[in-house]
Amino acid sequence: MRQRHPSLDITVEVELGDPGDVLEAMTRTAQLTVLGTRGRGAVRSALLGSISREVLNRAQGPVMVVPTEQAER
Repeated sequence: MRQRHPSLDITVEVELGDPGDVLEAMTRTAQLTVLGTRGRGAVRSALLGSISREVLNRAQGPVMVVPTEQAER
């Protein structure tokens, strides 16, 4: 991403814990939380669970869910 968009300010953080809890907590202070999705589809997502769906349901701030480049193909 940095190579394709060199002027974009990208910050990376690694937090330990339950992904849904950690991401939901981050939505409280973030201007925008952007989550990637693999594009598994509704049926597989319902069967396997979905962190993006969990965060969307619990978010305290704006969230954008975007497909990965592979999912777009």
